Amino acid sequence: YGRSEEVTVLLKHFKQSLERQPQLLCVSGYSGVGKSVLINGVHQPIALSNGVFLTGKFDQFKRSTPYYAFKQILKTWLLKILSLPERQLMAYREYFKETLGLNARVLIDIMSEFKPLLGELPAVPELGANESQNRLNIVLMKLVSFIAEDRPLVLCIDDLHWADQSSLNLLSLLMREADCSLFIIVAYRDNEVDASHLTIQTLNSIRDQTPNNVSELNLAPLSLNDTQKLLIDSLHCSIQDAESLVKLIQQKTGGNPFFINEFLKTLYSEKLLNFDLKKRCWHWDTNEIHAKGISDNVVELLLRKMQQLPEETQLILQLSACVGTYFDAEILSVVAEKTEDAVMNLLLPAIEEGLVINEPVIQEREHKLLGANITDNTINIKSQYTIAQFKFLHDRMLQAAYESMSELERERTHLKIGRLLRNRYIHQTTFLNRSQITSLFSIVEQLNLGKRLITDDTEKIFLAEMNHEAAELAKSNSAWDAVVRYASIGMKLLPSQSWEVCYQLTFDLLKLKAQGEYLCGQPETSDQLYSELLNYCHKDISKAEIYATRALEHSGRGFWQESIKLGVQGLETLGMPLNIDIESGDTLLSREQKIFDRQANLMQVDQLPEMNDFRKLTAINILSTVTACAFLLGNITLMRLSVLRGLNLVLTAGKSDLAGSQLSWYS
Repeated sequence: YGRSEEVTVLLKHFKQSLERQPQLLCVSGYSGVGKSVLINGVHQPIALSNGVFLTGKFDQFKRSTPYYAFKQILKTWLLKILSLPERQLMAYREYFKETLGLNARVLIDIMSEFKPLLGELPAVPELGANESQNRLNIVLMKLVSFIAEDRPLVLCIDDLHWADQSSLNLLSLLMREADCSLFIIVAYRDNEVDASHLTIQTLNSIRDQTPNNVSELNLAPLSLNDTQKLLIDSLHCSIQDAESLVKLIQQKTGGNPFFINEFLKTLYSEKLLNFDLKKRCWHWDTNEIHAKGISDNVVELLLRKMQQLPEETQLILQLSACVGTYFDAEILSVVAEKTEDAVMNLLLPAIEEGLVINEPVIQEREHKLLGANITDNTINIKSQYTIAQFKFLHDRMLQAAYESMSELERERTHLKIGRLLRNRYIHQTTFLNRSQITSLFSIVEQLNLGKRLITDDTEKIFLAEMNHEAAELAKSNSAWDAVVRYASIGMKLLPSQSWEVCYQLTFDLLKLKAQGEYLCGQPETSDQLYSELLNYCHKDISKAEIYATRALEHSGRGFWQESIKLGVQGLETLGMPLNIDIESGDTLLSREQKIFDRQANLMQVDQLPEMNDFRKLTAINILSTVTACAFLLGNITLMRLSVLRGLNLVLTAGKSDLAGSQLSWYS
């Protein structure tokens, strides 16, 4: 009702995307105004055009989880692929391995759900932050191009106002570089964001870069006429009969479609709206409705419905609200400390009232063939099973359940959930393979929300360690805003004498925060953190590594002279001084040239063993940065000196990823 023009705009942009020009449609409006319903309403015509329709939704309690909605989208696509016959599955597997090569492993590192499709793959080489981000971008762009290779791809992303920075960056990348039939629809609440919000800044930036491919739809509440049509069709009555009720509902709900729906349900449950079987029509009395004093606040209305449920059902809804928009019976059984059957029985009244929706999800299970040898040729059998997954009727219902608790109760509940999940899935004595735990972000987020109530120092340190693991996992996803967030929380959890009590954890958290701050556009903050790290470094190799990172970062900012200075300091720390004085520089250059001439056989570099001396690997990283900066400054002597020093290291200690760079400079 009242959305025909908006549907036309949606379909128009979908058709434009078929011309291999990515389209972005931003749908904004107040909560409950019908953004999600509008988007899902065009699913059928898109399907008729052989389009792939995938949806994802950001969550207010998962804001620190990198790419949360995009992972939902990819998981949906993966489940469809994994249900294909084995022959087709093998073809997909070979395509990815051939197209992505060793970088196919990046998909598994982002989402373990890719493992059944891709199989066991070797770890990818560790790269610098910018290089890792570029590698991830290339892999994701190739994946999207593959999905949309022969049919249009429509991505619907809800609640963009809760998106993390990494997801917003990916959205920009897709609009800027995708070369396929891609239509992205994003929905957000315009009443919860302003011009300074990251979501709005990102959308404005995309609009500036691709003005012809971005459009907006602002959904207004239903007009009085639209509300009238809705009620006439719903109650099968005349305009005259509906007039008084239409005005009352418009006054109470402001034309908000979700509120209208819930208001009508309340009227029915309160026996203020009844169906007369004898007259075969609906009956109501607007005077009685006025006298009842039903709230004109939708959250209060939903809370009232919730309070009419059994007490234990209300408690399970409060737990569910603290888990997030989506929750399943297994998670609830853990946090409620009940069996899954008991949880299902407690949820049943809420499901019957329509406050919670059951959305079963098909999962893929892989297991070894009984009796098979554990070798590379082990036969894996895939089977599907269904898990009971639920979601709240609407975010407003989640809000009602969440706000039914005091702030202290919410913190206690989050802490309880986090502890139960931690004890179930993570053992304090075992840190091995923690990065493989897909629920790590969720567990850490729950504990962080209740961290104020933790009084035991041992538990605080353990949570700091978990935040460190989450930061490392976010780093592997190139989600630097999440890295900063987790590292910052981890540092605040440390005791006042952390450098004496837990030196390595303090060092690692500070280092991650320094790296993240730089890549989030805060270089001054990053410099301060690196300076503190250097003050507490006990090992020369650790100092040199910091100098190497800072030299590379200063180079990226265009501070080439400062970059060279930092690089030279790093080499001195390693005991490999590089004198940049002009007079002594010529002498050093002559010496390095003689060493090079005695051992040079550049045709056989590819046959050299891999360099495994970490000190020399750090040195060649520094030399590569110094070479580039010297060239940009026109310091040819220093450039030649750093190139020869790097090549001499390669020839004596083995090749590294940067050997090719040094060879290209030499040539």
